[in-house]
Amino acid sequence: MKPYYDAKAYEKASGEDVNLPSCLPAGSYQGKILKAEEEFIPTKNGQIHKLNIFVDVAEGEYKDYYMAKFKAFANSGNSKYPNKYKGVLRLEIPERGDEYEDSKLNRLKRNIHAIEDSNDGYTWDWDEQKLKGKKVGLIVREFDWLMDGRHGTSTEIGKLCKLQDVIDGKARLMPKRELRAEEQAQVIAQDNAIRQLEEDTDEELPF
Repeated sequence: MKPYYDAKAYEKASGEDVNLPSCLPAGSYQGKILKAEEEFIPTKNGQIHKLNIFVDVAEGEYKDYYMAKFKAFANSGNSKYPNKYKGVLRLEIPERGDEYEDSKLNRLKRNIHAIEDSNDGYTWDWDEQKLKGKKVGLIVREFDWLMDGRHGTSTEIGKLCKLQDVIDGKARLMPKRELRAEEQAQVIAQDNAIRQLEEDTDEELPF
C-alpha cells in the first residue's frame, strides 16, 4: 500500500492508547501550580504585561490531565499545529492609565488571594517563582471558539479558587465564555451555507 507521507512522523508516533477526553470537563478541581512566568508582549502603543500561571489537576480521575495531553501531542508526530500547554491562566498586570485598570487589577488580586487562601503562611510578594508547587483550586469553564472557518466548544482555566472550597463542594463555577456578536454572526452564516449546500446536494440525488 502507499505509505504514510511523513516517515519520520510515523516513527516518532508513540502508538500508545491515550484514553483522554479532548478537553477537561468544565467544573472544579483540586490543582497544583507547576510554574509561573512573567511575559511582556509588545504592542503598537507600548506593551502588555502578563503573569502566566501553569497549573494541572492534582487529585482525582483527571490527575495530571494537562501534562498528559501535552506529552501525548508531543509524541503524536503532528506538526501541523504547535504543541502548547493548555493548563495556563493568563493574568494581565495593568499599566498606569489603562482604561480597564480596575477590573484587571481586581481579577489579578482575586486569583492571588485564592493561592494565598490555599497555602497557609504564604503571602504574595511579587516573586512569581515562589508560586511553583503551591496548591490551589481550579475552575474550568467552557468557551466557544472560531478559527480558520471552523468553530466548536472547548474548555479553559477560568480562574483559581480556594482549594478547600473545591474539597467541600462549595466552589462557584463560571458560565460559558461565548463568541463576540460579530463572531456569532459569522458562525450562523457558515452553518446556513453548509445547510443550503446539503439541501442542494440532496435535490441532485437520483433516488
